[in-house]
Order: sequence, then structure tokens, then C-alpha cells
Amino acid sequence: MNTGNYSQSLFEEIDRFLPDATKDQVERFAVQVERLNQLKDFFKTYPEDLEGSKERKEQLERAQKALNYQRPYRIAVIGISGAGKSTMLNALLGRELVLTKTAGQAATGAALEIFFDISNDGVEKAQVSYRDDTNIRDLINSEFIQRYNLSSSGIPGDLDAGFASEIKRLEPSQHISAQDQDWHEEFKLLRKSIADLVVQYANNSNKTLPTDFSLDNPTDRKNLMEIIDENSVLNSENSPTRIIGLVKTVTYHIKPGNKVNLPMLQLPKNVCLVDLPGLDGSPLHDIIIREGIKEADAVILILRPRPLLGANGAYLLNRIRKYISWEGDVDSAEAIFVVLNAIDSINADRMPDNLQGDMYKLMENIVPGYTTHPPLAKRGGDQPYFLTSASAALFAQKALKGEEIKEPKTYEGTKVNLDVKNGSDQEVLEASQVPHLVAELTKFARDRRIEGQIKVATDVLGSIIELLRSNYERELNQIRSKRGFLPIQTRRSEILKNQQDQLERLVIDFRLNQIGRIDNLRQKLNNETGRICDDIDRDLKSKMPTIWEKAFTRGTYRPSAEDYGRPMYETVLGEAELNLWEQLTFRVPSLAEYLVRVYSDDLKTYQMARKIAEGCYGYVKADELQAKIEEWIDTNMHRTMVNIGGRIALTSITDPQQYGFLNPQVSQEKNPFIQSIVGSIPRQPIVNSSEFDQLISVVRQHYQPIVSGYCITQLLNLYRYEMILIEDKLLGYISNVFEKMQHTDDDVLKTRISKSLSDPDLERVELLELKLDALSRITPEN
Repeated sequence: MNTGNYSQSLFEEIDRFLPDATKDQVERFAVQVERLNQLKDFFKTYPEDLEGSKERKEQLERAQKALNYQRPYRIAVIGISGAGKSTMLNALLGRELVLTKTAGQAATGAALEIFFDISNDGVEKAQVSYRDDTNIRDLINSEFIQRYNLSSSGIPGDLDAGFASEIKRLEPSQHISAQDQDWHEEFKLLRKSIADLVVQYANNSNKTLPTDFSLDNPTDRKNLMEIIDENSVLNSENSPTRIIGLVKTVTYHIKPGNKVNLPMLQLPKNVCLVDLPGLDGSPLHDIIIREGIKEADAVILILRPRPLLGANGAYLLNRIRKYISWEGDVDSAEAIFVVLNAIDSINADRMPDNLQGDMYKLMENIVPGYTTHPPLAKRGGDQPYFLTSASAALFAQKALKGEEIKEPKTYEGTKVNLDVKNGSDQEVLEASQVPHLVAELTKFARDRRIEGQIKVATDVLGSIIELLRSNYERELNQIRSKRGFLPIQTRRSEILKNQQDQLERLVIDFRLNQIGRIDNLRQKLNNETGRICDDIDRDLKSKMPTIWEKAFTRGTYRPSAEDYGRPMYETVLGEAELNLWEQLTFRVPSLAEYLVRVYSDDLKTYQMARKIAEGCYGYVKADELQAKIEEWIDTNMHRTMVNIGGRIALTSITDPQQYGFLNPQVSQEKNPFIQSIVGSIPRQPIVNSSEFDQLISVVRQHYQPIVSGYCITQLLNLYRYEMILIEDKLLGYISNVFEKMQHTDDDVLKTRISKSLSDPDLERVELLELKLDALSRITPEN
């Protein structure tokens, strides 16, 4: 199996919830579910394209409803009071399950859901759900307060008698009260219904209302009918036991079996009939109908000849057109069944004038093209609508099942009207045309509904995506056609080049500032030199007694490897000289470390890493770059300068012709007292270190100028070069980053760059291109 862009788990889940779907349907259903999820993700990223369009929200909701495979598929049954809606439902079911009343009276104000999901050996049942505090408040707020622009400031908090009294006092605002009298009458009726609902809740909020009923139990059936009957004693007006308004839904779970092979409706377990209150009932009924149609997937519209529809007819047709058909798409009209329940009162000879024309007009008003569309034009037989007699069907079904017919004369009259006076009960059932309606409904529910869901979802999602794409492309073309407009890639390249130049200048300016500080650094290094020389003096002074003792009898002047038989002079001075070289090798690198530390600290103070990261639009992270800079400084500048600093003094002071302690030129011209000072030290093996103070002082005069002059100068020169090397690494890093940014596919980065252009047109182009790219990645329709 090719699962395309959806997961295997999604396929398996859809297959589990839609067991009557073919594998091909499941695959195509899964494709549309994935497209829906991708489109929802698109709107999460770009909410402005959804929040600003009520129509688009409704379209998305329509697609979500069509693709919600976990919810039952709902076929709503609606009709004007007295059109025989409840009788038709019982005829479709082949049993008297739904409460019926005298023509023109409302049987119940609750929505009835009927599922065929009980096995033949199971127990049929009904479950009643009631409105709670939250549901009632939501209904009052959305369907009354907001609808009529009312002020709720004076209404108390609790849903009690006081709340109901305040509802009864509410009046429309002065602006709204100028509407016509019919509208104001509707307002008053709804106000009365709302107040009645609150009273019912207040009277029953502390009671435990019954919810579960066995349809096999006569007492349960009787109690259930009392609860849902609008006209029962329990629900009499102003009665404290009245609860009809609190009933939100009644859900029947019944057996699909047919013991006598009557043509009864056969629906899958995940499809239910929803019996909504009759039209032209109370305003509360109208609210239930509005919500019921919105939640429905298909609809059976039951009509009577005169009038076809009542006062709310136009509104009803608009709701059907909006929530059942897809923007007038004639294929989606397959989910709309129009039934004229009057075959026993009219026939070809007694057809009222213009009735058929009115029916065609009504159906075209729902969906243009309905009456001529090939799959629909003859779905009712010779016409697109079904011409039936629910009462005749119900009579015939009872007779065929051997049940008592309580109104035999009425049944005989019905036979006459159907032109089957002497016909059998089976012929009466066929003449009622209900079996044909049952067959078409069953075929639709079992074979066509899933295909319809897929088509609606495909069309809706395709329409949303195509309209978005068309709008984006049109706007893009308008912006690009402006005079002087440069392509966004060109402008982006320009700004990246300018930004790179600025960052490179930033790096170079830093080094320029450091060069400007050289004299200041020289002075600080000179100060540091004094500390180094003090350390050398202390070390040499501590070692001189030992050097003196070892050289007392005989030794070698190690700088030149010559042996001397006389003690005290050459050997002592040679060892002192070597010790000085060692100390300079050890101490001078601290000057290099000082320079490296100054450079590193100044880079941090300058916030070089942060400035480069920000200049790269966040493409690099400041902490990562800072770590890289510190690594460059450590492995390059620090290592080189410290290593060279350890030998830099020796490149000068080890020259015997210039600085050797025994060189005659040095002795007489540079430091004539070195040898004579050694000669003034007592001639004995053990000498106190204080005896060498004068020698140490003269030696310092000998080497300090090298450290404070030559070493500092050479280290500063080396520092200049090492700064260039670090600078080159930073410039190379910046160049590499901007080269990558010039060719990036990172949409977020592109957006950041475009925003820096400070050009609304370019920002808009960037956003539109991102949106078009996101749309292009949504899974194709097939």
C-alpha cells in the first residue's frame, strides 16, 4: 500500500472508524486529512490569513467537519410542523419510535439522535442529556444577549427565579427597537423561552434527572415520552416539573434488524438520524434547528403542499445551502433529500396549480442545477424530489407485521387516495414511495456518503489553497511591477554585502584602536618590567652564596667554557650570568601574557562576538563565536608570543661582545665595577647574601635596559603582527558566514534580512514568497 505523505497509523485509524469504506477511499480520505493538518499548521504560522476572513474560517470548519472521521455522520430530518416529519421518521424506521402529535403541534423540542448500533440479541436503549449551567449561559449570551445587543449588567449571577425575572424585563436598545413588528414579536417570544428555560433549570438544579431508559421496558418508554413530549402533563406550562427545555439530546440506540423483510432504513453504526424540532415552533426550537443543521452532514427536508415552507423558510434554506451543500456545488447536493409528503392527498389529476414548479424553484434556490443534474434529476422517480405518504407507509407496515391498525377507516381512505383501493398492504407500501426513499437513503449512507465527504474536503481545501495562492501571486505581481522595484534577492544581496563591509570595518577599527594604545601599553609594560627585575634580583641574591661557595677553589667560566685556576671572578660571574639568562627566559613571557590578556579583555569589552552575531542576523550564536575567538587567541597569539617572549631577551643579552660580564669592553665601558665588586667580597667559602647587594645592583643596571627597551619593543612589534593574524581569522569567518547567507534556504533568516531593508514592499514580497512556498509544500489533492 502506498501511504503517500500520511502515516500508516493514520490510515489504520481511519479504517477503524470507517469500516464500510474501501481501501481506496481510506487512502484518499487520509490524504485530505493530512492536507487539512498541513493547512491548519499554515494558519498557525500565518494566523492573519485566517483571523481576518470569516468566510475562510467557515470553509476550514466545513473541511474539518467533513474529515472528522471519529464523529458520527449526522443526517438531520427537518420540516415545518404538521408536514408529517415524525411520521416519516417512524416510517423510515418501520416502527413507532418517534413521538407524533396532531398536525401543527410540536411533538418535542429536543434533538433526537438515532443510531442503528445494537445487535439483534442486545437491549435497545435511550439516553437523555440535559443542559447544564454553562450550556444555558452560552445559549443566552450568543443567541439572545449578543444577537439583540442587550445589556446584561443587571442580571444576577445564579440561574434562578431572579435571573428569569431580569430576563423578562430586557428590552432591545432604542436603535434595534425601530425594527418591524414581526421582528419585535420574535424577540418577545425568544425572551419568554429563555426565561422559561432558566426557571426550569432553577426548579430542577438540585434534582437527579433520569438519563438511561430501556426501550424494552414499557415503564421506561412511558417515562421517556413524558419527558420529551412538549405537551405532556409533566411539561405543562408553569409546572415545577417542566423539564422539556432542559433536554438537550435524546440518543436512541436501536437494532437495525427487519424480521418481516420490510424495506426499512439500514445505516452503518457510525451514521445517525437526527430528528430536529419542527419549523415555526418556539424560538428556542429555531435555535436547536440552526445548530442541528450546522452540525449535520446531510439533510432530509420534509415539506407539505401549502405552504411549502413557513415564515422561517428562507432562513432554513440558507442554512442548508451554507452547511450541507458546498458553495452551491451541485455534486454536494447529493446530501440533500427533499421530500414532499403528500402523495395521498394529491396526484397528477389533483396537483395544485404551480406546485411542481414551486418545488423545482425551491430546490434550485437551495442549489442551482439540482433539478437538472443527471444523478439528481430523477432520484425521486420522475422528479428530483420524493413524493411520499408517510402515514400510508406506516399503516401498511403495521398491517404487514400483523399489528393492530387503530384507524382502519383512515387507512382505507388512504388506499383510495393512492389509487390502490383493492390493493394489498405490500402494494400500498410501494405506492407510498417510502421504500424508494429508504433505498436511496440507504444507498447514499452506505455507498456515497464517504465519497461525498472526500469530495467536499478536496474541493474546500483546494478552494482555500488556490484562493490564497491567487491572492498572493496577484499582490506579488502588483508590487514587482512598481517602477524602480528591485528583485528581493538583489536587494538582499546588496544589504548582505553592505552588512559584511560594516562588520569587517568593525574588526579593523578594533585593531586600529589597539594600535593607538601602543604607547600606553609600553608605559604599562615598563611598570611591569620593574616588578620582573625585582623578582630577578631577589632570585639572584638568594642563589649567589651557593654560587660563591661552589666556585671558591676552581671553576669554569661557563658562558665561554673556559677553565680558570683562580677562584672568585670568572666562575662566579659566569654562573651569575647564566642565572640571569634563565630568569629572563622565565620572567619576560609575563610581558607577552599581559599583552594577550589586554587584547582578549578588550575584545570582550568591545563585545566583538555579540556585534558580529547580531550583524549576521542571528545566523551565528555569540557564545559559540566567543569560544572560537578565545581558541584562536590561545592557540595562536598566546602560544606564539609566550614562546618568543621566553627567548627574546636572550637574542641580545647573550651577545658576549655587547653584554658579556667578562668582556673588557663591557667591563670598562658598560660596567667597569662588575669584576672589581666581586673582588671586594670576603675571600671565604661561606658568605652572607647581603655581601652581594652591590653586585646585584650593578648587574641590574646591566640588564634592565634590555628588558625595558629591547624586549618591550620587540614584543609590541610581535603584538602588532599577531593582532593582524587574529583579525584575518575574524575577517575570514565573517566572509564565510556571509557567503552562506547569500545562498541560504532558511526562511526565518530571509525574513530577518528583509526586515532590515526598511522597505515595506520588500518585506511584503518576502512574506508572500514564504507563504507561497509553504502552500506549495502542502500535499497535492491526489
